[in-house]
Amino acid sequence: MTHQLFRRLLTITFALLVASPSLALADVTEKISFDAASNPDLKKIAILRITPSQRITVKNANMAIAVGQRIGGLLPALLEGGAESAKNGSQQAQYLELMKAKGITFVPEMLAALEKELSQSGYETVYLDKQRPILMEDKKTLDFSKVQTDADAILFVNYGPVGYSSPLLKSSYAPWVVMAARLVDAHTYKTLYFQSFNVTQVADKNTSNNLVAILPEEKYLFGTFDDLIGKFDLSTEGIVNCETKIAAYLGNQLKRN
Repeated sequence: MTHQLFRRLLTITFALLVASPSLALADVTEKISFDAASNPDLKKIAILRITPSQRITVKNANMAIAVGQRIGGLLPALLEGGAESAKNGSQQAQYLELMKAKGITFVPEMLAALEKELSQSGYETVYLDKQRPILMEDKKTLDFSKVQTDADAILFVNYGPVGYSSPLLKSSYAPWVVMAARLVDAHTYKTLYFQSFNVTQVADKNTSNNLVAILPEEKYLFGTFDDLIGKFDLSTEGIVNCETKIAAYLGNQLKRN
């Protein structure tokens, strides 16, 4: 095997691996559980501006393997992986185009779900649609000190990949929503709660104690991309349903005593 061919194999194999939602958050920030008893005066939460996901995704991790089965093995499949990757990209672009045409961002639905769940958990909420934390020079730490609010705590939620994925060895496209939520004290900026979420068809394969993995509902599974795109409105409903699952879990974890 030539050096160039070996590099090609490594590149495509890695692409197959990262296409799997079960591996998407293998290295997530350690969770911080909320202690309601230690925060009895926390009554009002400011939700910072939620921005749409920059990683709208439609992926089929089985495409290259399917090519290999048709032409006699995994090695040819890896060699053909570039064409299949391009097909994934085309499907993703088609889905994103429909989202833009219909003005879909998933943000209003996520905000509404958060406000509902936090209210049911005993909190007053306010949405600060023009304020977000500042990313510090280390490109990791968030600075909340410039946020202006009379709330007791600040909630910052952000999206990872959002869309549909057909993971390795799964035959259908399923909703895939990755998010993280951080609650900080509005005065000291101490983190009171942090949790990563992954709604994925392979939630049962999650091995991280820092990640809440949630299964999507079966009615939002699509056998083919043509089926997915042909029922576009139902597919976006599936993503919103994932958001409500995340918001419900978060609201329950922050419930006041």
